[in-house]
Amino acid sequence: MDQERRRPSEPPEILTADLTALALQIAAWGATDAAELPWLDPPPESALAAGRGVLTALGALDDAHRLTDHGREMSRIAAEPRLAHLLLTGAELGHAPTACDLAALLSDRDILTGGDRPADLRLRLDALHGHSTDAHDRSRRERARQMAKRWRRELKAGSGAPDADVVGLLVAAAFPERVAQRRRESGSFLLASGAGVSLPPADSLAREEYLAVAETDGVGGDGTIIMAAPIDRMELETLYAERIETTTKGGWDRRARDAVFEKQQRLGALVLQRESISDPDPAAVTEALLAGVRREGLRILPWDAGSVRLRDRLNFLNGVDAESWPPFDDDTLITELESWLGPAVSGARRRADLEKVDMRAALLNRLDWRQTRDIERLAPTHLQVPSGSRLPIDYASDSGPVLAVRLQEMFGLTSTPTVAGGAVPVIVHLLSPAHRPVQVTSDLASFWTDVYPEVRRELRGRYPKHHWPEDPTTATPTSRSKRRS
Repeated sequence: MDQERRRPSEPPEILTADLTALALQIAAWGATDAAELPWLDPPPESALAAGRGVLTALGALDDAHRLTDHGREMSRIAAEPRLAHLLLTGAELGHAPTACDLAALLSDRDILTGGDRPADLRLRLDALHGHSTDAHDRSRRERARQMAKRWRRELKAGSGAPDADVVGLLVAAAFPERVAQRRRESGSFLLASGAGVSLPPADSLAREEYLAVAETDGVGGDGTIIMAAPIDRMELETLYAERIETTTKGGWDRRARDAVFEKQQRLGALVLQRESISDPDPAAVTEALLAGVRREGLRILPWDAGSVRLRDRLNFLNGVDAESWPPFDDDTLITELESWLGPAVSGARRRADLEKVDMRAALLNRLDWRQTRDIERLAPTHLQVPSGSRLPIDYASDSGPVLAVRLQEMFGLTSTPTVAGGAVPVIVHLLSPAHRPVQVTSDLASFWTDVYPEVRRELRGRYPKHHWPEDPTTATPTSRSKRRS
């Protein structure tokens, strides 16, 4: 039956297996390149390279794939390379009995049973010596005991009791890429390799700062730690003194929502220690702040009413003459941050400094001197109406620039005001004395002729104390709220 369930052609084991042991064996044979040897099925180079990477990390191979003295000792031990390294490291550190027991526990199936068994390897060490009431498989435990005794004889480790306090240290020596650091959430860990794994929050190890992980059922979002032991930072710094790198890291921090620069001590993907840098490179800070603006959006910048109005005017001019005026829409400003915002944030150190940016000056960085000179002529901020009032023009509307003015202030004006060198008529929102909308027009002459008589009758009834002349084109404009007595 088993033969019937198998695939017609099973791939050779060498094509799918972990080749760490094979890589050690090849080096022990004196070969540095697998191609030097005759193969029925040559080992995949990627898997062999991965195995060599593990051996290099364990100190068994040098950079030329040659066996080191330590690797030669490992090759003489009848154990999987990681466990051979664990045994030798334990003996070197004076913890040979514990190393032999651990290697035995990790060389076969878990001696603890049950679907919710704890991850702590120290509990398995207790169970191995009959000091635990946890459910365990007796046959597996007996096999592990016999294997531990064999290795104790081979390493001349004696019959001393294991030391649970060094379990994490020894596991970390054998599985350096699986040293794990707890994230913010209880039970969530980051491995030195950069992968993520987790533990059930109720597990006794879920709140440990660092773990040495011996086994997982995968990595990533669904990867769960099966066996591990706690280890402290001092042990890691001692064990991996040559691998810990001091680097300078900085940029826009998504959580802090600020430019953060710090000196870090790193073990692979893990940050063991961090120290804030008080004087980061100014160019790097500028780059970080611009990255923050890209992530957070232009809303993070200090837009005051004046800079918003300037941007509206510039967008209007681009709409009128795109060849002469650059666009100022969100997408364009984000794409070209370096050219216009970069100079404005030069010298800034933190996000708080963005609040000091002169947004008007920053926007003008996109213009040449001719364009800067022509803004007021082509898109003035205000218009002087016949009454003498100087009133603002609103360029935010997609339909065109808008002038909101009381109707009485426009008496005597027969032509519609224009901007953009006379090319664009202003949309005039005519208001009542109470500043309520009366009429919207972009043709003032037609309004006086065709619409004003009807509007005059209505306004005379609503505002009898105001002057409503029959001929508004010759009447004197006024900004007063009522006619003179």
